[in-house]
Amino acid sequence: MICPGFVRSRMTRVNRFPMPLPMDADRARIAFPWPTYCVAWLTGSLPPPLTDPFFRRLPEKRSRRD
Repeated sequence: MICPGFVRSRMTRVNRFPMPLPMDADRARIAFPWPTYCVAWLTGSLPPPLTDPFFRRLPEKRSRRD
C-alpha cells in the first residue's frame, strides 16, 4: 500500500481542513502493477490533443452535493 498523503489538485483545493505536507501531483504518481504504470506514463507523456478526446468520454465524477 502506498499512502502519499495530500496531493495538490482541483479536488483537494476545496478542502476546508488543514492538509499537512501536501505534495505536487507530478511527484505523487505511483502505479502498480506495471501495466497500469505504463498506461499512466503513456497518457502523461502524450499531448492533450491526443488524450483529451479519450478523457472526455470517461464518466463524470459526481460532486458530494448531488
